[in-house]
Amino acid sequence: MDRLSLPRSSFSEPNSALTHEWLVTNGLGGFASGTIAQANTRRYHGLLVAALRPPVERVLMVAKLDAVAHYNGTRNELACNEFSDGTIAPQGCQLLGAFSLQGQTPVWTFAIGDAILEQRIWMAHGSNTIYVRYQLLSATGPLNLELTPLCTYRDYHSHTHGTWPLQVDAQPQGCTVTAFAGARPYKMSVDRGSFDAAADWYWRFHHRDEAQRGLDAEENLFRPGVFRAALTAGESVTFIASAETTNAPTPAIAWQAEQTRVRKLIRGLPSSAPDWIRQLALATDAYIVARADANGQLVGKTVIAGYPWFSDWGRDTFVSLPGLLLATGRLEEARRTLLTFARARRNGIIPNVFNDRTGEPEFNTADASLWFIHAVCRHLEVGGDRATFDAELAPACLDIVSAYRRGTDFN
Repeated sequence: MDRLSLPRSSFSEPNSALTHEWLVTNGLGGFASGTIAQANTRRYHGLLVAALRPPVERVLMVAKLDAVAHYNGTRNELACNEFSDGTIAPQGCQLLGAFSLQGQTPVWTFAIGDAILEQRIWMAHGSNTIYVRYQLLSATGPLNLELTPLCTYRDYHSHTHGTWPLQVDAQPQGCTVTAFAGARPYKMSVDRGSFDAAADWYWRFHHRDEAQRGLDAEENLFRPGVFRAALTAGESVTFIASAETTNAPTPAIAWQAEQTRVRKLIRGLPSSAPDWIRQLALATDAYIVARADANGQLVGKTVIAGYPWFSDWGRDTFVSLPGLLLATGRLEEARRTLLTFARARRNGIIPNVFNDRTGEPEFNTADASLWFIHAVCRHLEVGGDRATFDAELAPACLDIVSAYRRGTDFN
């Protein structure tokens, strides 16, 4: 997979590295996001933002993962944090030699003396599971890695203030965190090394983008303990965090599955498509997500209006659908998206949005229904399923036209 690399001036010092952001998604509305510096500047930044009722009910569980590399007698902090008194510490981006995007995967390359350590982050598609892999590409001696997850459990629109006793159930290579009674437990582990439980709270992290918007900008985060692993040249360790009730796939299986899926996404493009078109096609994938019914069963597809804080909006979905799904050959996902909204219409009106907490449709738009009709026609023109058109989509369009002619909600 081709890589897109940023010039080093984009991340060589904290203030530049704090302005460049990365995003990884899971096809459920869940995501991981942050800055190249790896300091969070928004309340929405986090390593595991799980969508518990896809694509909504997003809960931030693991805010970040701070790494320290011990090599040749030196202690090298790879992380970065900004605090409310203006302190930025540590400043691990000063050890960052390269940052690139490999397909959809952000990749950090750290130069630690004569050692080269690579970090990459990806999510399992269709699962609230994140993987962070550290691979020692080259070194003349062993490198000891410490990984400190900083955690919480909150709606992703909010902040964590104060402290409370989260339950940490430790295992040899990980732990399960239960934030409070009724909270979804989440697991953290490494595929090699050990976990040492050491519960503590870290105070007064500052989110500069929230401050610039005039909003509450401070947060406290919980440390359940520390992961440790020793690496020699060529070896890797992968940190896994998951909100799923079943065991997460191994890093090797998850990585292979994701690479196979990504290759399939661009297979439908013309062979003559330039690299920037291929990259755009990959970027569109972040917005195509599953939608669950009231029982949590995944029953349809929909389109996220934007990250980090939007859910799926009717107008945005149907303005963008021809480019996101039809031009990229994803006709089946387009069909399922059209059906998701057609079945949720009321009095000839397509939902403007589904409530971010309850998932219920809300109706307060005049033109989403008209964009829906346009998208249905475009879907049929490029080879969309005729049986679905005849059975459900054409009747939905006729219902919309009839409702608009006789007068529907909001005049």
